[in-house]
Amino acid sequence: MRFINQYIGMRTFKTALAVALCILISHLSNTNYPIFACIAAICSMNPTVNGVFTTVKEQLIGTSFGVVVGTVFTLSIPDTIYTRVPTFFAGVIIVILFCNKMNFNVAIQLACIVFIDVYLFGGASPNGVYGLNRLFDTSWGLLVAVFVNLAFKPYNHRPEILDVFRNTQRTFKALLSFRVFEGGYPELDPLRHNLHKLESNLREYENQGIKKRKQHREDYIYLKGCEQLLVKMADEMISLCNMDYVSIPSAKNVNRLRQYGLYIPPKFEDFEELNDENSIVFNFHLTNLLDADYFLTDLMKNLK
Repeated sequence: MRFINQYIGMRTFKTALAVALCILISHLSNTNYPIFACIAAICSMNPTVNGVFTTVKEQLIGTSFGVVVGTVFTLSIPDTIYTRVPTFFAGVIIVILFCNKMNFNVAIQLACIVFIDVYLFGGASPNGVYGLNRLFDTSWGLLVAVFVNLAFKPYNHRPEILDVFRNTQRTFKALLSFRVFEGGYPELDPLRHNLHKLESNLREYENQGIKKRKQHREDYIYLKGCEQLLVKMADEMISLCNMDYVSIPSAKNVNRLRQYGLYIPPKFEDFEELNDENSIVFNFHLTNLLDADYFLTDLMKNLK
């Protein structure tokens, strides 16, 4: 499993396995259209168990609607090129509008594919049997996706989340030293990348709690609070870098930066504080950043 997570990716592995199982099942059951099961399994694969149940529910409802629209069109509209072109156009719009209305955005592609197939080839079978068969093929593909997700424990993002927290928080020392004491403008894209990665991992971690849901939820809320403090630090750092001047830090902030572990150049050890507007704004953002770091450090002590 460690090899899969590191080199392949658990979601990639589960998707490939689900497709392979669909092909095997279709061979054993002599199914004529395994492609629909495979497409359904691919479209429904999710990094978390909670997520796959939600996705499968939406896919099943969206697909059922696509089958109904395709079957109704097949049985009620004459089969000519002059009628099919506008009704394909209208049918796709109807299916998409339904999925959007139900907030089933994830189901749009599969629902449209099934509608198109049923409307294209459903006329060869009487009384909508073709559409029911395609719904059946799609449904057991969705079940395969659920089975694969249940069989393999979702990747635990919590250790990675804690690493991102600690690594990102440590980067602020170099950023502050360069901005405050050297007057430079540090590159902030790596910081933004880490925050985006953290947000993504937290989003997936939120849906990973199957057992002990209350405990998992409390842990997630605690981590989100830590994230907000880290974002606050980033916002204050961005504000400092958006200024077209560099002011002198107050004596209080110099002392806090020393406690923060930064080297204080001699010229900042003994100086006369400035009380102009620029200095006030500069030290305001610097103080906010250091306050957020202090609270974040305190919260991180409870995370293991």
